[in-house]
Amino acid sequence: MNLTSLGLTADQERVYRHLLRSPGRAPTDLDGLDVPAVLAELHELEVVDATHTPVPPAVAVDRLIRRRVEETSRELHNLSSAWVVVRDLVEEQTRAGRWSWWNASRARTPSTTGCGSWRPRAPRR
Repeated sequence: MNLTSLGLTADQERVYRHLLRSPGRAPTDLDGLDVPAVLAELHELEVVDATHTPVPPAVAVDRLIRRRVEETSRELHNLSSAWVVVRDLVEEQTRAGRWSWWNASRARTPSTTGCGSWRPRAPRR
């Protein structure tokens, strides 16, 4: 497992690992990176302090996990609230009288699936 699975970019992980290997030495040998920008990002993620000293790995991983858990929790909340849309859509469809095709086809077709008694729920008032 690498730190990208916990939310760091590959560049952020590269700089963090460099800082762990070489404490007190600025990462100047990392070609193609905007090191000051990456350091600012790592500081915002709280895996390096204001002096660009890396926090201990256990602390960094704990912070990254907590951040991911919070993000995932928010996403799950947003997804679970989508079920309200289903109720609203069914109510809208019912108000428009769109269930008539369902009722008419069910009256003519006997059930062979064992689900013949299923009926859409009446909208909540």
